[in-house]
Amino acid sequence: MINKISFKKQFLLVEPVAKTPYPPLGLMKISSMLKQTNKDCFVFTQVGNGIPEGLHYPDSIYITSLFTWDIDKVINSARYYQNKFRDSKIIIGGIAASLLPDYVYSKTGIKPHVGLLESAESCFPDYTTTFDRKINYSISFTSRGCVRSCNFCHVKTLEPNFFVKHEWEKDINDSFPAITFWDNNWLASPNFASDCEKLEKLNKRVDFNQGLDDD
Repeated sequence: MINKISFKKQFLLVEPVAKTPYPPLGLMKISSMLKQTNKDCFVFTQVGNGIPEGLHYPDSIYITSLFTWDIDKVINSARYYQNKFRDSKIIIGGIAASLLPDYVYSKTGIKPHVGLLESAESCFPDYTTTFDRKINYSISFTSRGCVRSCNFCHVKTLEPNFFVKHEWEKDINDSFPAITFWDNNWLASPNFASDCEKLEKLNKRVDFNQGLDDD
């Protein structure tokens, strides 16, 4: 039997389904949060269900979700880890879980975290944790939420309050030649002009991967 006292804390970050070329930013931020708040801990990552080599007794397991049509795979992942690690705390979050929290709870007994995880939001992404993706770009937001309330959009559920991020440049990895922004509505930011000045100084290629509302 393993004596937990003799080991450092272990955490597991799980991406049940990987259907995009982008790594799960939320888990990357959580990785930084855990490393900042738990000295010398071990953070393991897993794409799909499985147990990484060296993982024996995770203190907490964070499971992300993306598309709602994959929610049953997220639920299966939660059940898998519930059976493997009965003493571990399991946290389910992300877009799909935030949109279907009652369904997730009915299937797993776990109440998902809805929306942003505030304790991780202020952390920079852990670029050593990219979930099997090879990337050469930083990922950031200059703002969260949106000033609009479009009927077809769930941003108001996921990020109900529009606010700017004043120090988004801390998310930037200097060694990467490009930046990808995931703002819902970057042009609505009152910091638009100052953000442009920051981008000019950074002198990197920029990809605005989400909405640009010019009205």
